Amino acid sequence: MGLPTWCNDTLMVSRPGVKRSRGVNVKDWEHPVTHIISGCSVQPQAESTDYSQPAQPTRVTCVAYVPSGADIQRGDKVTFEGADFRVETIPVGWRSPFGHASHMTVNLTEWEA
Repeated sequence: MGLPTWCNDTLMVSRPGVKRSRGVNVKDWEHPVTHIISGCSVQPQAESTDYSQPAQPTRVTCVAYVPSGADIQRGDKVTFEGADFRVETIPVGWRSPFGHASHMTVNLTEWEA
């Protein structure tokens, strides 16, 4: 059994394609491979401002709870409600001891181009 029915957020996951450059395979963000993960819940985690920088940039982080076994990995780009985030860490699975609501936790940080 997956996450509760109120987990109705949808994520678009983008992963870089691969191209050859100087004899080696490199990431190709110009031609990403995308797919959708539904049945998620995205929750705000933190917002911080770097006051040491003249522009005082703000950085937003979230936690996404996604169905167990979802195709998502560190380094992926996740688009949610028009905002882009990077998967910062390895998604961690959580198995419910009662067989309900098993899921994976994914830490997201605002995407920096």
